[in-house]
Order: sequence, then C-alpha cells, then structure tokens
Amino acid sequence: MNQKPIKVSVIVPSHNYNAYLKECLASLVTQDYPNVEIIVVDDASEEAVTQTPYWLEYKDKVKFYRVAFRHPCKTRNFGFEKSTGDYILFLDADDYLLPSAISKMVAVLNNNADIGFVYPRHQLVGEKTVLENWSNNQFEFTKGYSFLKTDTAINTVAMVRRKFVGEWDATLPCLQDWDFWLSVCEKGGSGYHIIEKLWCVRIHNQQISVVRTKEERDKAVAHIRKKHNLPYPKAEIMLAIFFGGLCSPVNGLETIGQFNYPKKKIDLLFYDDMQNKDITAQLKAWMEINEEKYASVRLYVNPVKDTFPFLGFHGFVRKCSTNPKLLIECGK
Repeated sequence: MNQKPIKVSVIVPSHNYNAYLKECLASLVTQDYPNVEIIVVDDASEEAVTQTPYWLEYKDKVKFYRVAFRHPCKTRNFGFEKSTGDYILFLDADDYLLPSAISKMVAVLNNNADIGFVYPRHQLVGEKTVLENWSNNQFEFTKGYSFLKTDTAINTVAMVRRKFVGEWDATLPCLQDWDFWLSVCEKGGSGYHIIEKLWCVRIHNQQISVVRTKEERDKAVAHIRKKHNLPYPKAEIMLAIFFGGLCSPVNGLETIGQFNYPKKKIDLLFYDDMQNKDITAQLKAWMEINEEKYASVRLYVNPVKDTFPFLGFHGFVRKCSTNPKLLIECGK
C-alpha cells in the first residue's frame, strides 16, 4: 500500500499585491508535488483578492483568510496557525516558485532526517530599472548555523519541518527573517542549501519592504543578539571558560579579571557541564551584574552530551567562534 505523500503547507501573506498574486498562485497549483495546502492570508488589502477576476480560477484550490493585522509577521503567524502540513513554506504574494521547487525541497527533507530546513537559490525578476540596483548574493552549502551568527543568509522562502517553526517577531522593525531562522536553528533544525534557483524574487517599486534608518537597524540587531545570545563582531578577544565538576566557579571568574584589555572588546563564553546546579546559578548571577560591560557574554549549559565534557568543550568553542584576533580557552 502506497503511503500518502507528506503534506506541504504554503503560506502566502498578501497586502495590496493582487496584481502579482495570480502568478504566485499559478506557480503553486502547477507544482508537480501532489499534496500541497495553499493558504492565502489577505492583510487589509484595499481590494480583497476575492474581488479579482482571476479568483474564480483558484478559489477551490486555496484556503483564504482576510485579516487586519497590517503586519507581515502577524500575517505569517496567523497562516501558520491555520496550516496542517508537516512541512511549511512561506512565500510572499509578489514572488513565485519555479517548476518542481516543492518536490525538490521535499526530497531533501525526506532523505535527510537530520536536516530541519532547506532553502534554494533565487532568481530576480521585475522592473529592469529597479533590478539594476539589486544584488543577488548566493551562499554555499551550509549545515548547522554558525553562518547565521553575524547576519541572515537565508531568504524567507525555505521549507522547514513543522516542529522547528516558531513565531515571526512582530516587535522587530526589520531583520525578522534573521531572528526567525535563528529560532529555527535553536530548536535543533540544521539547514541545507540547494545550489539551484527554485523561486523568483520580484523586484518592483510597490514593494512593502521598508528601508529602515540606521538607528532602527542597530536597535533590531541589538535586540536579536541579546535574544539569541549572539556575540558582537567587534570583539577582538574571545575568552572561553569551562566550568565543570563540583568545584567553585570563582577561579574561572577571577581569570576574567586578569585580562588588562578593554571589556567591550572581549567576547565571553561560559561552558557549564551542569554537574553542579550551584555553578549554573552563580554564573547567571554574575552575568546579570556584568554582561553589559562586555561585547557579549554567552552561557551554554551542557551543550555537548559528551562522555568527557572537557573534550567536547574545545570543539564546541571553535564552532561558536567569531574568528577573533585571539581565542583563549581555559578550565575553571
């Protein structure tokens, strides 16, 4: 007996994009993958898509909702709540998929249980005068998420296993995609990049994306770095300290004070093997008082399930390293 293909939910938020939505929907209903749930969420468009001439062609093939959030993050979250698929794909209404995009992404997830999400390259389409001002940065194959520590390298269009999907943060003025993919990775989802263009990004003068001020972007970056415990690139020294066993963390914390170097240029990483809960509590208390003095302070509690925790410490530190001028590792 043949097993039914895994359901893929494609969530399409739209605000005044009816002129482009038809091509988006056409690209979805003509995919060669047989089990696709299409969810269109119209967020307070001046004209509802149900009033367009092409709606009759698609109304029986999509699930349609009309909301008044006036915010793409809230619209995506709403669409996800209404979805029922095991694999989730977010696609803006002014973009569209190329043939076989869904089946190729599904194949990666089906054949690699350790992969949490897959994202392809994209192709720019649209008005020539606008296209000339855009770059099409491409990223090599990545597995894991160390590449996300400094900025987002994943577009909105990526297929992710449902269990790794979190909320789009509507409090951020920008960089919501960076925040979203960091959350996915923190839940355990590693990424795979398909080196093939499988979707089209439409560039046009009516795009909703707002150019934010430097102050707004800096505020968003600070919020994301604190939320996800990320290092700041400006750190020149990374000091990684292993805390383990039943000993007091005092020696390790005293080590920090021995560095005659500007604190704002030091990135601290505390690796706690969690054999002593008192150590964890003391480290957290120290961080509450001192973390603002440093470029960043990160605490990882038992991140590597290793028989010999100190051996796992070295590999983990290198994975988290931001390539400072000087990396120092030491025990407690």
